[in-house]
Amino acid sequence: MKVATKRCPCHAGMAGPCRLMMIRPGRLIRYLPVLVLALFLVGRISDTALAAERQAPWTFRLYIENDGFDRGDEYYSNGIKLSWLSPDFVDHEPAAGPSWRGKVARWFPCMSRPGMTRNLAVFLGQNIYTPLDVDQAGLVVNDRPYAGWTYGGAAVHGRTGACLDILEIQLGVVGPLSMAEETQKFIHDFKSFFIPNGWNNQLHNEPGLVLTVERRWRAWQARRRAGRGFGADAITRLGATLGNIATYANTGLEVRLGWNLPDDFGVSRIRPAGDSGAPTGERTGGQTRAYLFGSGEGRVVWRDIFLDGNTFVSSHRIDKKPLVGDFALGIRLAHGRYGISFAHIYRTREFDGQPEDHTYGSLVFSFSY
Repeated sequence: MKVATKRCPCHAGMAGPCRLMMIRPGRLIRYLPVLVLALFLVGRISDTALAAERQAPWTFRLYIENDGFDRGDEYYSNGIKLSWLSPDFVDHEPAAGPSWRGKVARWFPCMSRPGMTRNLAVFLGQNIYTPLDVDQAGLVVNDRPYAGWTYGGAAVHGRTGACLDILEIQLGVVGPLSMAEETQKFIHDFKSFFIPNGWNNQLHNEPGLVLTVERRWRAWQARRRAGRGFGADAITRLGATLGNIATYANTGLEVRLGWNLPDDFGVSRIRPAGDSGAPTGERTGGQTRAYLFGSGEGRVVWRDIFLDGNTFVSSHRIDKKPLVGDFALGIRLAHGRYGISFAHIYRTREFDGQPEDHTYGSLVFSFSY
């Protein structure tokens, strides 16, 4: 007997509704009171631990980005990332000598200014990209290639006053070795979703290197110095990324409005230099924080391997657009050492012939310990 499989709403003739694909930001909003209550209860339970909490915790984050929050598998189909951000450390090292974090940071001359507060971040992640039509087993010539990017990396963050500088390196692989095909097919098979048929046409194996530098600064704020009560602020950013995976320049602005705004540099997403929240911003000391945020970013793109194809061998490619914009609207809730945020991201067309703009959801869980 043939078992019917559930298919995404974006595919004609689906056998049934795909539960993951039925998630909508509007539906998520209905559950916000439950999320607030859950965060409050978890935070209250942890208050005893907070009393003995170290002054400089590590921060762990889990990122989940998926177009299933809005529609079906297409373009930027899925991203997952785990990151750890170290405690703050400054130049005033103990007599025994600098910590290992300080020694690593000193490899970067611009991160060794006196009085600068620094952090180290390490991370692992995987991104998956597919064309719009995943039914076809043959090459979809006029659509983006199948591709995966599995990577790891590290970053040094340096803060001086209202400015944050980020230097980041990513190392990884594109192609079958990224295991993106296996990841997507495993998840779809586990959930009885439709299985994409065109992974035989994915990009070839290629090692990847990405170097990123970015500066963020708080351009405006209207809040009390202690960060308590209602407030608003605006955070700008300017950066550049260089590598065979991606080469572009970017600039953007994020505006936040809400209760007990943290003293950090915006909500994180899966992107180079995305881990921008300092541990001091995540550690709320028992406070409850809740705020809305909106952001916009523009990129001038010179290279995107997921559209331009492999660097050293011939592969499927599509003509990319040189200017791309991302616009996000979301909410963040935090209490004690725990936090959660959700954002809806709208991305303009990335290549010639793309029938419509792309949208996806970004969910981030954080925990300081």
